[in-house]
Amino acid sequence: MEVVGISRKKYSIDIEQRRLHIIKIFNELPVYDSLEFWRVVERSELPREVLVKSLRFARRQQDHAGSRRIAEVIMAGTLAKNERWANGVVQKCYGLGWDEQRNMGLDLCSDLNEAILKAIFDPLRHFWEENFIHCVRYERMHVYHSFMLREGRLSTAHVEKGRRIPRRLLLSLDHVSPCIDYMHNPLDIEDEQAYLMLRSIDSSVVIEVVSRLPERLRSVVLLIYWADKTEKDAARALGISDRTVRNRLHDAIHTLSASLAHEQNRVTYSPAISKLQADINELCHQENV
Repeated sequence: MEVVGISRKKYSIDIEQRRLHIIKIFNELPVYDSLEFWRVVERSELPREVLVKSLRFARRQQDHAGSRRIAEVIMAGTLAKNERWANGVVQKCYGLGWDEQRNMGLDLCSDLNEAILKAIFDPLRHFWEENFIHCVRYERMHVYHSFMLREGRLSTAHVEKGRRIPRRLLLSLDHVSPCIDYMHNPLDIEDEQAYLMLRSIDSSVVIEVVSRLPERLRSVVLLIYWADKTEKDAARALGISDRTVRNRLHDAIHTLSASLAHEQNRVTYSPAISKLQADINELCHQENV
């Protein structure tokens, strides 16, 4: 027990020393946004924790261009490792063709990059300023679990392995601190509340708003939430990638949420319902051709 206590004390001291070291480097940086500052940030091997602190400082200064520039530096030093990790993961997914394995690796890597970007832009996730590598490892586990569950290659107590997740039993995998800005990305698995909102499409004003969506967004919403197709089925029917389907769903839900704020007192009428039903039939016919 005494040995354990000594080890914990030493670990705490190491963490504190590391924190002080990072703060010292950050405080010794040249004046923000000066030529010397950018030279140091872009050409020297600064700890990524210092870069994260610098990015968040830029955000506090309302310098969005500067924060994006620092984010590019951070991701440039992380991309190669993320790609190797993603490729190593998908190589263990047996039964995939070369193209499918490659596409899955690209999707997994992209999900991880998005998660890292979302995290470093979130000022409430402080530990990214203290141990970047540890945070990336955690993010990999989180993204891996979410991605494999979505792809039907992971089993849990509630979801049978190898089957698509029932949308009524969606697991809430992503618990992130609220961060309202342009870097906010959709969750890996659709929000159940959004699903329930769209499932009421035939009995609320949502039907009208959906009918006014751009064709590229409306077709995805119809196939996923009305015709109850999987993301892969929708992608196949529309001739686009799974990722494009997910991105369009995110855009559609965002547009619907904004529109519904102004539509709450309106009454749905049958012509819109008939039009949407015809659109669904046409899309399903295209899928079967």
